[in-house]
Amino acid sequence: MAAGAEVQSLVVYRWGPAPDQQILRTALRQVALRRYDAVAFTSAPGAAAFLEAARHEDLFCHVRDAFAAGMVAAAVGVVTAQPLTDAGITPLVPDRYRLGALVRMLVERLGEESGVNNPTPAGELRVLRGAALLEGELLPLTPSSLSLLRLLAEAGGRVVGRDAILAVLPGGSADGHAVDVAVARLRENLGAPDLVRTVVKRGYRLAVVGR
Repeated sequence: MAAGAEVQSLVVYRWGPAPDQQILRTALRQVALRRYDAVAFTSAPGAAAFLEAARHEDLFCHVRDAFAAGMVAAAVGVVTAQPLTDAGITPLVPDRYRLGALVRMLVERLGEESGVNNPTPAGELRVLRGAALLEGELLPLTPSSLSLLRLLAEAGGRVVGRDAILAVLPGGSADGHAVDVAVARLRENLGAPDLVRTVVKRGYRLAVVGR
């Protein structure tokens, strides 16, 4: 200005509320159901608005529990991370506060936790911490069904006993009928009932090609 230039201020980055609130509500429900492996935050106002929307939808406790159970929260920097840490969520933060560094950190973290893969008669089954995919398609599983499927997938086709299944079901139920109900629900959600095989008087196993 001192040299005679005319200076005009420009806003190069601005956060704003989601133009489609239904998309935000859907995303919150997916997080609460632990259908994602990670959620990335790139601005403090965005992180704060995400948490406020979760409270408004009565999903905050479920969202916080999802992150506590292992779903990854990642923030581009410490300023962005502050609303999350204030809410009791500990996010990953890259050493360099840049989007590229954030992406690399997430790729490395999720690569380390790539899940359990099994070839099945219905295609490749991949069970991640917060979701499962069959031939690349996301399976509509409840948290309890996902826990059961992960147990079977980790066994890799070996028989899993009823006591072991009871141990991963919510509520700590000792009712053997709960196992039958959980397996029936999982088979229905898989859309391929034969993927979970009954082994008489022993338990259940995942149908794995080659076993």
